Amino acid sequence: MIKKFIKIYKYIYMGVCYPDDMDASPIGRDASIEEIEAASDALLGHTFGDIVTTDLSGADRTKVKGQLGELLENYYGMANDNDPLPDFRAAGLELKCKPLKISYGDYFYPKEPLSVGMIDYSEVAETEYWRDIEKLRKKFLNLLIVWFVHDGDSRADFPFIWWQSWSPHEHMDEQIQEEYEEIRRQVLEGEHLSETEAGNDILQTCPKHNYDFANDEPGSFVVNSGHPHLEKPERRSWRIPTRFLVRMLADNANLELIDRGRVQYVKKDALWKKSKDRATDAESISRFVSIGDAQSELRDFDR
Repeated sequence: MIKKFIKIYKYIYMGVCYPDDMDASPIGRDASIEEIEAASDALLGHTFGDIVTTDLSGADRTKVKGQLGELLENYYGMANDNDPLPDFRAAGLELKCKPLKISYGDYFYPKEPLSVGMIDYSEVAETEYWRDIEKLRKKFLNLLIVWFVHDGDSRADFPFIWWQSWSPHEHMDEQIQEEYEEIRRQVLEGEHLSETEAGNDILQTCPKHNYDFANDEPGSFVVNSGHPHLEKPERRSWRIPTRFLVRMLADNANLELIDRGRVQYVKKDALWKKSKDRATDAESISRFVSIGDAQSELRDFDR
């Protein structure tokens, strides 16, 4: 009854439109691994427009990524809050919604890096081991990544194509530690973090602002950061670069990486085939979200 009331409230006051059926049951934040896998399989072959319809035509394009993430959170039955616990509390998984772009007509490549939390400079200065960094421990170690295809202007038509859970293997630990130590060295020696660590393969940092840091523009730096040397260090976040994300995807889907110049891709048709095979035995999406009859059928996987 409470879930139904929330949907009606969002429909009337927030402009969120749900189709007729109000009896679906999102799995919620305390779902088991099995429930998470079932709900994720049910997404494949469907679109954002299938799970909920909102009018994004006039939305600020700089905020669309967050809005799509919120739609996916709603599908899984999560509140849009800033709870520091993992998105799936019982399973300890952090949910990430990531776009794939089409390259050269026949290939997929991650559209953007994966941000995993803001950098706390004082914490980095005091912490020798990367797994002891709070944001990395909570936002990097156990991820549920839901991939969708960013193609065209209609966000409602962006299809879900794959999902994967990911944690760094033990053999990656030494490499990530080496990359973390280089970032920490810059902090301890008073250097501004920059693209000098862009050679890192797994763990990088990136600017987390839309301002001019070179000209000391407010919003580009952190005040009272606790940095051991710099008064106004740049506002940055931890990230996983796209070149590693595509390897994560290929490894999980058991796909060949295709080299084109200095960049690696996965074949578009090959990933769609894997998606179709995975969705064959999936439960109906109507178990997890209220949708109309026309939307309950799988979309065409041959895209």
